[in-house]
Amino acid sequence: MDAILHDTTKFKITRNPTDSLKRRVNATITSINAANNNSLQFQKISGEFSPGYAYGNVKTHKPNNPLRSIISQIPTPTYAIAKKLNQLLTPYIPNK
Repeated sequence: MDAILHDTTKFKITRNPTDSLKRRVNATITSINAANNNSLQFQKISGEFSPGYAYGNVKTHKPNNPLRSIISQIPTPTYAIAKKLNQLLTPYIPNK
């Protein structure tokens, strides 16, 4: 997992981006809510957040048991709004 995370072509975080991301998303939410005249309103993001975290699942069916890297987005500021957008868009996606 250490070798995967040290690949700077895939991962490069030099600072905690959550505060600037939260400001940008809140500005977008404000403009959407102002332009939206119906009852659907998005909640602004508030609270403390952290960047996503990475972990690995072992691919037991492959030789040498390599890791499948997974990046969890649950502690990030955009997780709740991503879930809301998923609920809104899912009915419009074909099942097949």
